[in-house]
Amino acid sequence: MRALALAAGVAGMLIAGSAQATLMQWYALDYVSPINGHQAELLFGVPRSDETLLSARCTAAEPQRIDVRLFIDSGPNQPDEEAGLTITSGSETLERRAALDTSWAGGSFVGTRLDSDDAVWEMLARGVSATVALDGGYPSDFHLTGSAAAISQFLQSCESFAQSDL
Repeated sequence: MRALALAAGVAGMLIAGSAQATLMQWYALDYVSPINGHQAELLFGVPRSDETLLSARCTAAEPQRIDVRLFIDSGPNQPDEEAGLTITSGSETLERRAALDTSWAGGSFVGTRLDSDDAVWEMLARGVSATVALDGGYPSDFHLTGSAAAISQFLQSCESFAQSDL
Protein backbone atom coordinates (compact mmCIF):
# COMPACT_ATOMS: atom_id res chain seq x y z
CA MET A 1 0.00 0.00 0.00
CA ARG A 2 2.82 2.37 0.93
CA ALA A 3 4.65 1.56 -2.34
CA LEU A 4 1.46 2.29 -4.29
CA ALA A 5 1.07 5.67 -2.56
CA LEU A 6 4.71 6.48 -3.28
CA ALA A 7 4.31 5.52 -6.96
CA ALA A 8 1.17 7.66 -7.22
CA GLY A 9 3.04 10.60 -5.65
CA VAL A 10 5.95 10.26 -8.08
CA ALA A 11 3.57 9.98 -11.03
CA GLY A 12 1.76 13.10 -9.83
CA MET A 13 5.04 15.02 -9.62
CA LEU A 14 6.01 13.91 -13.13
CA ILE A 15 2.64 14.98 -14.51
CA ALA A 16 2.83 18.32 -12.68
CA GLY A 17 6.42 18.84 -13.87
CA SER A 18 5.41 17.98 -17.42
CA ALA A 19 2.44 20.37 -17.25
CA GLN A 20 4.70 23.10 -15.87
CA ALA A 21 7.20 22.52 -18.71
CA THR A 22 4.46 22.97 -21.31
CA LEU A 23 3.55 26.33 -19.74
CA MET A 24 7.12 27.60 -20.23
CA GLN A 25 7.53 30.15 -22.99
CA TRP A 26 10.31 32.15 -24.61
CA TYR A 27 9.76 35.90 -24.32
CA ALA A 28 11.75 39.13 -24.45
CA LEU A 29 11.31 42.30 -22.42
CA ASP A 30 12.72 45.78 -22.89
CA TYR A 31 12.36 48.13 -19.92
CA VAL A 32 13.96 50.70 -17.64
CA SER A 33 15.16 49.47 -14.25
CA PRO A 34 15.70 52.00 -11.43
CA ILE A 35 18.97 50.19 -10.63
CA ASN A 36 20.41 49.22 -14.04
CA GLY A 37 18.75 51.73 -16.35
CA HIS A 38 17.57 50.66 -19.81
CA GLN A 39 17.90 46.91 -20.29
CA ALA A 40 16.63 44.00 -22.34
CA GLU A 41 15.90 40.56 -21.00
CA LEU A 42 15.30 37.16 -22.60
CA LEU A 43 13.42 34.62 -20.49
CA PHE A 44 12.41 31.00 -20.77
CA GLY A 45 9.82 30.36 -18.12
CA VAL A 46 6.21 30.65 -17.08
CA PRO A 47 5.07 34.25 -17.70
CA ARG A 48 4.10 36.29 -14.63
CA SER A 49 5.67 33.76 -12.26
CA ASP A 50 8.99 32.95 -10.62
CA GLU A 51 9.28 29.74 -12.67
CA THR A 52 12.26 30.47 -14.93
CA LEU A 53 14.90 28.16 -16.39
CA LEU A 54 16.85 30.80 -18.33
CA SER A 55 17.30 34.54 -17.97
CA ALA A 56 19.65 36.58 -20.17
CA ARG A 57 20.17 40.32 -19.81
CA CYS A 58 22.01 43.14 -21.54
CA THR A 59 22.03 46.77 -20.44
CA ALA A 60 22.43 50.04 -22.29
CA ALA A 61 25.66 50.55 -20.33
CA GLU A 62 27.15 47.25 -21.64
CA PRO A 63 25.02 46.13 -24.63
CA GLN A 64 27.45 43.53 -26.04
CA ARG A 65 27.85 41.73 -22.70
CA ILE A 66 25.01 39.34 -22.03
CA ASP A 67 24.78 37.87 -18.55
CA VAL A 68 23.02 34.51 -18.58
CA ARG A 69 21.47 32.80 -15.56
CA LEU A 70 20.43 29.17 -15.85
CA PHE A 71 18.30 27.72 -13.08
CA ILE A 72 19.48 24.15 -13.62
CA ASP A 73 21.07 21.41 -11.52
CA SER A 74 24.63 22.37 -10.58
CA GLY A 75 25.73 18.87 -9.57
CA PRO A 76 28.74 18.69 -7.25
CA ASN A 77 30.14 22.06 -8.35
CA GLN A 78 31.16 24.56 -5.70
CA PRO A 79 30.22 28.28 -5.78
CA ASP A 80 32.38 30.41 -8.09
CA GLU A 81 34.22 27.32 -9.38
CA GLU A 82 34.24 27.26 -13.20
CA ALA A 83 32.87 24.16 -14.89
CA GLY A 84 31.93 23.10 -18.41
CA LEU A 85 28.46 23.99 -19.66
CA THR A 86 27.17 21.83 -22.51
CA ILE A 87 24.35 23.03 -24.77
CA THR A 88 23.00 20.52 -27.29
CA SER A 89 20.34 21.00 -29.95
CA GLY A 90 19.83 18.30 -32.57
CA SER A 91 23.27 17.08 -33.64
CA GLU A 92 25.01 20.32 -32.62
CA THR A 93 26.82 20.69 -29.28
CA LEU A 94 28.50 23.80 -27.94
CA GLU A 95 30.69 24.02 -24.84
CA ARG A 96 31.04 27.13 -22.68
CA ARG A 97 32.42 27.91 -19.22
CA ALA A 98 30.03 28.69 -16.37
CA ALA A 99 30.04 28.84 -12.58
CA LEU A 100 27.60 28.26 -9.75
CA ASP A 101 26.61 31.59 -8.21
CA THR A 102 25.05 31.67 -4.75
CA SER A 103 24.96 35.47 -4.32
CA TRP A 104 21.38 35.85 -5.56
CA ALA A 105 18.84 36.36 -2.76
CA GLY A 106 16.40 33.91 -4.42
CA GLY A 107 18.86 31.00 -4.33
CA SER A 108 21.60 29.84 -6.65
CA PHE A 109 22.00 29.73 -10.41
CA VAL A 110 24.54 28.73 -13.02
CA GLY A 111 25.95 31.89 -14.55
CA THR A 112 27.88 32.60 -17.71
CA ARG A 113 28.58 35.56 -19.96
CA LEU A 114 28.02 35.42 -23.72
CA ASP A 115 28.60 37.92 -26.50
CA SER A 116 25.63 39.03 -28.58
CA ASP A 117 27.12 37.26 -31.62
CA ASP A 118 27.78 33.94 -29.83
CA ALA A 119 26.75 30.87 -31.87
CA VAL A 120 24.57 29.73 -28.94
CA TRP A 121 21.87 32.28 -29.87
CA GLU A 122 21.60 31.04 -33.47
CA MET A 123 21.53 27.40 -32.36
CA LEU A 124 18.72 28.07 -29.85
CA ALA A 125 16.76 30.15 -32.36
CA ARG A 126 16.69 27.49 -35.09
CA GLY A 127 16.34 24.32 -33.01
CA VAL A 128 13.34 22.32 -31.85
CA SER A 129 14.67 21.44 -28.41
CA ALA A 130 17.86 21.82 -26.40
CA THR A 131 19.52 20.10 -23.49
CA VAL A 132 21.70 22.11 -21.11
CA ALA A 133 23.96 20.62 -18.44
CA LEU A 134 26.74 21.74 -16.15
CA ASP A 135 29.55 19.20 -15.59
CA GLY A 136 28.26 16.65 -13.11
CA GLY A 137 24.75 18.11 -13.06
CA TYR A 138 21.50 16.57 -14.22
CA PRO A 139 20.63 17.76 -17.78
CA SER A 140 17.69 20.13 -18.30
CA ASP A 141 15.57 20.03 -21.44
CA PHE A 142 14.22 23.20 -23.06
CA HIS A 143 11.67 23.32 -25.87
CA LEU A 144 12.58 25.97 -28.41
CA THR A 145 9.09 26.76 -29.70
CA GLY A 146 8.94 30.55 -30.01
CA SER A 147 12.64 30.98 -29.26
CA ALA A 148 13.51 32.46 -32.67
CA ALA A 149 11.21 35.48 -32.31
CA ALA A 150 12.12 36.10 -28.66
CA ILE A 151 15.88 35.77 -29.26
CA SER A 152 15.68 38.03 -32.31
CA GLN A 153 13.76 40.70 -30.37
CA PHE A 154 16.20 40.44 -27.45
CA LEU A 155 19.34 40.71 -29.61
CA GLN A 156 17.82 43.62 -31.58
CA SER A 157 17.25 45.47 -28.30
CA CYS A 158 20.86 44.84 -27.26
CA GLU A 159 22.04 46.03 -30.69
CA SER A 160 19.91 49.18 -30.44
CA PHE A 161 21.64 49.99 -27.15
CA ALA A 162 25.02 49.63 -28.88
CA GLN A 163 23.90 51.80 -31.83
CA SER A 164 22.63 54.55 -29.56
CA ASP A 165 26.08 54.78 -27.92
CA LEU A 166 27.79 55.53 -31.27
